Amino acid sequence: MKLNSFLTKAVSPNSLGLFRLIFGAFMIFEVLYYFNIQLIEIGFINPKILFPYDFFEFLKPLPQPIMQLILGLMLVAAILITIGWKHRIAGTFFFFANTYLLFLDKGIYNNHIYLFSLIALLLAFTNADRAFSIKSRNRSKGLPQLTIPNWQVWLIRFQIVVVYFYGGIAKLNPDWLFRQEPMRSMVKALTGSESEVFVMLLNYGGLFFDLLVGFALLFKKTRWIAIIALLFFHITNAIIFDDIGIFPYIMIFATVVFFEGETIEKLFNRKKEVALTKKELKKKQKAKSAVNVAPKDNFNLNKKTQKWVAYFLAVYILFQLIFPFRHLVLPNKVDWTSIAQNFSWRMKMTSRKAETFKFVIADWEAPARYDVKPNTYMNTMQLQKMIYDPRMSAQFARFIAEEAKKQKNIANPDIRVDIQVIYNGRGPYQLFDQDQNMAEVEYSPFKRNLWILNDE
Repeated sequence: MKLNSFLTKAVSPNSLGLFRLIFGAFMIFEVLYYFNIQLIEIGFINPKILFPYDFFEFLKPLPQPIMQLILGLMLVAAILITIGWKHRIAGTFFFFANTYLLFLDKGIYNNHIYLFSLIALLLAFTNADRAFSIKSRNRSKGLPQLTIPNWQVWLIRFQIVVVYFYGGIAKLNPDWLFRQEPMRSMVKALTGSESEVFVMLLNYGGLFFDLLVGFALLFKKTRWIAIIALLFFHITNAIIFDDIGIFPYIMIFATVVFFEGETIEKLFNRKKEVALTKKELKKKQKAKSAVNVAPKDNFNLNKKTQKWVAYFLAVYILFQLIFPFRHLVLPNKVDWTSIAQNFSWRMKMTSRKAETFKFVIADWEAPARYDVKPNTYMNTMQLQKMIYDPRMSAQFARFIAEEAKKQKNIANPDIRVDIQVIYNGRGPYQLFDQDQNMAEVEYSPFKRNLWILNDE
């Protein structure tokens, strides 16, 4: 009962409303960035092969004009989320559209793109438009501010804490704890040196930051300490890494949702209250006192629908808590094979550098050998991901085998792959047996894939 009372308690919508506005503004910037880099054309239309996720092979790119239209509608949705008008419809559309693009190809995966989909979906289940929105501005000035149930604020807080905490749990492995890898290799690649103090600071500082910062944000006494640490951490990451986009900045501004709504209101109304007359001040205080009185229906849904929403969110929370640990029950090493790596908040877990990267078509009947130029089939994002995900090499090998049959009239093409990588500062390690026809290997996420070498 205490938990139920806590979750359904009526609270100010200010922190959630401000978070919605900030998130929407960042999504406007993100979609404009997609247009700028020609994501549809370069990411999905130009490549001759895409690398879908397990069980989502049925997803295919739509014709280019429709794909561009989807991106345009995502921009409209982001604007609607920002201004707080029809934000539930907009958030739902943004979730499905962004997730569709994300699932089309492994090459574009990034944890923050996944997070954007989740936040858009969660906002669609809230009354985040009751503050800092067109709806809230259109309410009569004399009326008390509408409230929201407490669980709506804590839903967003939960998701942000999960991102940090699970990122920390993933770092509890021998490479990170005892070898300071991949941080040592990353620092060397970026600075040309291995400053022991700098490596230790980033490595163990990052570990403890991820494990603690989310929880520290939840309590008033530690919140500002957490924010100072958070500023240092994310600004440093923004300087060091060039592939994390707006993630550091959106996580900095996301801290607003951890503040109480009354704190946000004081921040924005401090100057206004100085100019208020006694009569206006009395009216404002009376309106404030009504904030703790919940409207008859906090969610604007009937009881049956509310029950289904509660079931869905319960399943969602369990999924977020359990799914990132799926690698524990799968037979392949997660960081080496990348199986169960994505959608698990395993951020910057490995450093790899390709020493050798060759694909060869062998025709033993001719006999003849043909070198393959992967960059004529794939974009840069796919090529970079391939050295991290051996499954993509097997997919590509099957693709070029079919191409060899069609274009070179090779009846039984044999695809040999020579990829050697420096892994977390060690190696080089061979990914595949060079005597193995990679077009014939069989993959399953539930069985040990013995064709991937060095998967101890």
